[in-house]
Amino acid sequence: MTDAALGAEIEVPTIDGGKSKVKIQKELSLENNLD
Repeated sequence: MTDAALGAEIEVPTIDGGKSKVKIQKELSLENNLD
C-alpha cells in the first residue's frame, strides 16, 4: 500500500502465467471513482 501512495513500478502476474510491470502514479486518488 505504501508503494501505491508514493508511486512505484510493480510486477503483477498475467493471465498466461508471465509477469508485467505496472507503474502507479504518485498521489493517485480513487476518490472520484468511488462515487
